[in-house]
Amino acid sequence: MRTTVRPHTTRSLSDAVPLSRRRLLAGLGMAVAGLSLAACGQATTVASPSASVGQATAQTSSATAAASAVAAGSSTMSTAAMSAAAASTTSGAAAATTASLATPAPSGGPAAAPAANACTAPVEYLSPWDVGTDIGAGLTKLNGDFAQAVKGCSAQLLYVSSDNTTILEKLVVMVAAGTPPPVALVPAQQTPLWITKGILQPLTALTARDKVTKEQFFPGYWPQMVLGGKFWRLPFQIDINFPWFWNKATLRQAGLDDSAPPATIDELDQMAQKLTSIQGTSYNQLGMVPWDLYDDTNSLQSWAFAYGGQFQNADYTKVTANDPKIVQALEWMVGWARQLGGYDQVAKFLAGIPKQPQAAIAAGKLAMTGLVSSAAAAIPTINKTAEVAGGLFPGTANAKPGEATWLSGRGIGLVTGAKDVDGAWQFIKWVSATADGTNALIQRTSFIPGYQSSPGLVALATDPILGPFVRSVQVAKGLPPGAVLAIDIWGNKRDQLITQALQQKIPASQALDQVTTGAQAELDQALSRT
Repeated sequence: MRTTVRPHTTRSLSDAVPLSRRRLLAGLGMAVAGLSLAACGQATTVASPSASVGQATAQTSSATAAASAVAAGSSTMSTAAMSAAAASTTSGAAAATTASLATPAPSGGPAAAPAANACTAPVEYLSPWDVGTDIGAGLTKLNGDFAQAVKGCSAQLLYVSSDNTTILEKLVVMVAAGTPPPVALVPAQQTPLWITKGILQPLTALTARDKVTKEQFFPGYWPQMVLGGKFWRLPFQIDINFPWFWNKATLRQAGLDDSAPPATIDELDQMAQKLTSIQGTSYNQLGMVPWDLYDDTNSLQSWAFAYGGQFQNADYTKVTANDPKIVQALEWMVGWARQLGGYDQVAKFLAGIPKQPQAAIAAGKLAMTGLVSSAAAAIPTINKTAEVAGGLFPGTANAKPGEATWLSGRGIGLVTGAKDVDGAWQFIKWVSATADGTNALIQRTSFIPGYQSSPGLVALATDPILGPFVRSVQVAKGLPPGAVLAIDIWGNKRDQLITQALQQKIPASQALDQVTTGAQAELDQALSRT
């Protein structure tokens, strides 16, 4: 049964507004949203820049007006049509296309790579951002840039939901019904799950034909692109978790150098102690809160990588959440909870600060923390006089500064059953592996791409607020488990075990043993199905 779509009116962004620094910061606020924000639960909305980002983006901006006549719009899937398609599909229809993640497989997709030629139809790509959002409007402009850059091709944004679970369910139905969109924006931390559901097909033959290689992308992102010996997705929007930010005034008041971030956890400990002021059960100022990097498990992942820990083995068949280095990281976090008067007491203090953590660091209530870019960019709007600087995440003897940073966000992949494979590949390659395409992506959506040579990154690297994100993505080595395992290791309430350890209700080692045992059982089941 053919799945129908209904047209959706495209709402464009104005090209007439000059790009001030504040507007740049606001527009680039989506460069990172963190695992808990966009890696990937609900999609996040930001303002998109309406003028070129730096000198390098001027050509893309001027080309858009000429391309507006051929820019494709958006489509929104009919719920009734989707239900009808689902009713005609058996529950196991997609299982036959399941791919193996455990064992390296021969390179190449289900068929030989087609010869490069013009698109035979508009390239539909499934997006979590609709045209009613600023990002959706920016993507519509990106479609025009693509049509101008690749003659004979055009692109259309297809929206069904902003929820990843719903998107996955819809794609399974569409693939089984034989009516899939050719391209999808893939949650980085669900890529293995999407592969096991049989809704993605490899890009291996296409990347080999067009010489898309490892050297073109940030090294820390590469392990998420190739799984089981096959090339599954290219980067589209990278979340960078997390550069380290500090309030310069609080450091000066404590007699510390306000231009030098802590390079190691030992230095961080010493600085945080000097920056913490507690009177009884009241907090005047906290130097840092190690578990407040957007949630307990996000925080643990960052500190675990700083200590040199890994959550899975080299071939992604074993969960190693109880790695001694990860246990050490969690015990360090528990030690700080004890030192600050208890996890729950700190939670009450932080809950009383609206727009936390950016408001807390802007006001000096929190001296140092890791931030996503939307939070960092919002600081000047919260407190114009706040002096906030950023740098690389602290390390240890096992990890240099910044190496603990982990990357998520969304990739872009080829959907199983795509009719016009080469047309789909034209769009995938252009937007993620060319200078013009990634430059346009930065301008239109403010996303940070994974293509190292993107000229748009030059302008971002010099910005005092957003520069740390560019420097961080260049050295990041943390590999989040969701990007390479077909399960959520924190699922089935295993995240609550980390909270209980921080509340000093159970030992850190016990919590991580239970996480490992439960997650391994689920992983074994997932691998047996492939």
